[in-house]
Amino acid sequence: MRQSVIFKQFVQAEQSMNRSYEGSGLGLSIVKHYVSLMGGKILVKSDLDKGSRFFFSLNYNSVVIPEDL
Repeated sequence: MRQSVIFKQFVQAEQSMNRSYEGSGLGLSIVKHYVSLMGGKILVKSDLDKGSRFFFSLNYNSVVIPEDL
């Protein structure tokens, strides 16, 4: 799989012309951008002929709301 380029704009992992679905190659680049804006990271793990799994992590600060509000 072309994991090194799938997060780039207008790039698709599968390049064959006889797919039953099409896309513009923007979805993963948008997701990566949003995750990056929130200070996180995204990665992919793929198994040939089985599919891919995407993982992301975000840093966050927990917020405690007082009960008397």
